[in-house]
Amino acid sequence: MEAIAGVPALFKILILFGCIMGLYRARAPLYAALLAVSLGAGLWFGAGAWDTLRIMARSAVAQETLFLYAVVALILGYSNMLDKTGILNGIVESFSRLFGRSMVSGAALPALIGLLPMPGGAIFSAPMVQAACGPGGGQTPEQKAAVNYWFRHIWEYWWPLYPGIIVASSLFRVSAWKLAALHLPLTAVAVAAGYFIILRPSFPADGQPSPSGNGLRNGNLSSALNRSSSIIVTIVVIFGAGAALERSGLTPTAAKYWPVILGIALGIAWVAVRHRLGAVRTARLLAVRGMGSMVLLAMGVMVFRDTLVAVNAFAGVQTDLEAYRVPVVVVIAALPFVSGMVLGLAVGFVGASFPLVISLLPDSVAGSDTRLAYLTLAYTFGYMGMMLSPVHLCLVLTKDFFKAEFAGIYKFLVPIAIIIMISGTGCFLVYRALFS
Repeated sequence: MEAIAGVPALFKILILFGCIMGLYRARAPLYAALLAVSLGAGLWFGAGAWDTLRIMARSAVAQETLFLYAVVALILGYSNMLDKTGILNGIVESFSRLFGRSMVSGAALPALIGLLPMPGGAIFSAPMVQAACGPGGGQTPEQKAAVNYWFRHIWEYWWPLYPGIIVASSLFRVSAWKLAALHLPLTAVAVAAGYFIILRPSFPADGQPSPSGNGLRNGNLSSALNRSSSIIVTIVVIFGAGAALERSGLTPTAAKYWPVILGIALGIAWVAVRHRLGAVRTARLLAVRGMGSMVLLAMGVMVFRDTLVAVNAFAGVQTDLEAYRVPVVVVIAALPFVSGMVLGLAVGFVGASFPLVISLLPDSVAGSDTRLAYLTLAYTFGYMGMMLSPVHLCLVLTKDFFKAEFAGIYKFLVPIAIIIMISGTGCFLVYRALFS
């Protein structure tokens, strides 16, 4: 027993990942695998059975988790409403005429939804990608999932409304505009790599011009905006309410989630009124089959994250890396990467690892602009850890929506993640030379 308890924290986390994937391959529901491994993690890290169960129970009913339940349920209902009323197909048709390529539409639609800082938002754009590909498009479920998942997340390197960016800029004491300027190149690389590695192989016969001709001349821009009006309402409300609620006195968690809930709720109301659906049909459209399993999945992700944070798993990883005399730069990259893999949330890996990253910086670096180079390095690796995480809610929801396999999705994600991490390392070296 002592030998098992004495396993280094880093190896414990890797073994726990293996257990999650093993249980999932054994056909256990993913939420059940997450909950089982959360219990095992608490025991292995020394919390005790009763304390671990208490940590898990508190996480399942925590304010942020309850908000997440509501957001996931609303997103699924809203997506179903847009699908069943034909709005999704209309949006896809308008974008296809506007851009002239289903490939561009397939990437533009999740990118549009990516401007919404909503947890699990990839499930919102998944039906749009499905419609953009069409029944005879020839794309595999894994290709559709990769398109949806990757292009949904091209903005979170710098978009100032994302909680992870807000927390990172606060911890490193950098303004939002400066962080955006530092990380914009990463979005450019993400788009280019996504095009060559995901889009082109997924749409090999794409590129024929639209029979309608130039979309702008034929009024397709107006049509696209008109048909996207409910989504535009949602985006405007989320942005506007977010700015207003920041100064409302609400808790940070409530101020983060209420704008999303209000935006989706008003989007639903917009569709219901505009299409005269009535209360009964609206309720039926919002009651999506399988919603319960998605909510349970959200619970499993949050419980797993909170359990590992509560038992100080990340402090143990830091100690292990230092004990093995790993260079500080490697530790600064590895800590966020591991945190991102474990937590599957940007604000999670930032909150869990960035205080440790900052503590590793020499005083001469922490007090100068050179720290911004280390911010870029840490965020890039943490974000790629999050994008590769099998407990990332967007990845799990996207995979389940398209009925895809993890292995097939990772075939696209891993090469792009390597390119992004190499690019982030290059930015780190350039910024360190500029700011030194």
